[in-house]
Amino acid sequence: MALAMRKPLIVLISILAILATGAQFIVNKPYAAFDEQPAGWASTTASNDLAGSIATFSQLSSQVFLSINDYSRVVAYASKAFMATRYADGGNKEEASAAFFAVVHELVPNENYRSTLPKLKGNASSKIRANESITLASQDGYSKWPLEPVVFTSPLNLGPEKKLYSWAPIAINGPELERSWGELQSIVSTDCEVPPPPLQSLDQLLQSAKATEKARDTLDAHPDSDELTSLGFEYVGGPNTRTEPSQLMLQILANAAIDNKLSERETDKMLATAAMAFHEALIKAWKAKFTYLLANPLALDTDTLPLVVASTPSYPSEHITITKVAMDILSKTVSNAKPRIEMSGSLISVPTTRILPSPSALVGEVGALLKLLGMVYDFDIAASEKLGSCVATSVTEGLNYE
Repeated sequence: MALAMRKPLIVLISILAILATGAQFIVNKPYAAFDEQPAGWASTTASNDLAGSIATFSQLSSQVFLSINDYSRVVAYASKAFMATRYADGGNKEEASAAFFAVVHELVPNENYRSTLPKLKGNASSKIRANESITLASQDGYSKWPLEPVVFTSPLNLGPEKKLYSWAPIAINGPELERSWGELQSIVSTDCEVPPPPLQSLDQLLQSAKATEKARDTLDAHPDSDELTSLGFEYVGGPNTRTEPSQLMLQILANAAIDNKLSERETDKMLATAAMAFHEALIKAWKAKFTYLLANPLALDTDTLPLVVASTPSYPSEHITITKVAMDILSKTVSNAKPRIEMSGSLISVPTTRILPSPSALVGEVGALLKLLGMVYDFDIAASEKLGSCVATSVTEGLNYE
């Protein structure tokens, strides 16, 4: 009885912890992610640095639908061309930005979108570096899409006659594209892998799902439910035009560069490292998702055996993974950083600007909110953070921009 009463209490404590993380709220502050840069996040005029180029691409990409995977892929290859032009070849900022948008032009095959891209003058070096990235991207397996729908069976055995999880995508432009993402070659490969989920039986999975369900029930009954729900959806893309977590995390890193007065070189290096690490982390995450095929708690249909994954597999969470990658890179770049988040305006009463006390506080908040929304299991959170940390460390140590 005491244990049963304790679980809702633990969930309530987690809700209160989110509301009282030490985060600073700034009410009615303008949307100001790049206010101190030549071009703002909402601008369509490129500034001649990597932050401004990413900001411009992010704004323009709202004109075409780009999934989290597509967005991250384009930014990774474009950032690689930028850094090679600027720092390996010694080109100026305009030439490096020209290389960035030359890659974007090729990797987003939409003529209407291409017509909106900045017209920047490059040189021989920027054209060579752009072509290098474009060639590399052409070899990563992306051109094989769309793949034919197939049925998968998870390697997990959770009891007699319960080899449960299969995946049968049916829409030609649907989940099979996400499935095949894990088959791509990364722009920067690492040895990071996701281990099997710590499940020995079906009962363990169902208990984990119930824990998330209780969290969701407690959230629904909380007086600040609307605000917490909106904040959670802000982190996963929500009802705004952001492309899932990658774009938001790049914005947070750019904010940190402004707040901590990083040099242009330090800012470019941090953003490029994050962009390429996101690409690798997402490939690893989607490979694991479509290996273990665990339905997220909300989609787990326990009335049907075998259980069929009817939506995006849960394990691990790409949102938590990307957040952990970004915050580890921020911690390696800036001591005692306080992540600043510019909200989209879709929230009900959460202020426009939110400042967290530390990078780890942001990672913890994203994990807690996704659980409250019913999207992840506890073991999702642990595996996602471990993968994100491994990728951030490996990519940071493996890159050389000289």
